[in-house]
Amino acid sequence: MIEIESVVDAYLATISNKSGGVDGRLGFWAARFQGILLDDITPKQVDAAVTELVKRGKLSGGKGRTTAQTGKPLAPATVDRYI
Repeated sequence: MIEIESVVDAYLATISNKSGGVDGRLGFWAARFQGILLDDITPKQVDAAVTELVKRGKLSGGKGRTTAQTGKPLAPATVDRYI
């Protein structure tokens, strides 16, 4: 069995274009399900993570900078990109 962090790391190592925040979005999932085997992640857990993401909303900052909640919602397209 394999953990999600290993899959994320392997995928990021294979792509050359990481623009558009793909590493940050995948980092969200890796952090959310850290230490959990892929086979053990349930649809209910994924739904709960998406709900948390929507409640968290948009973050300020970015790569290498402190991030903080802005109080602004994520655009539906952004949520789709995470999913």
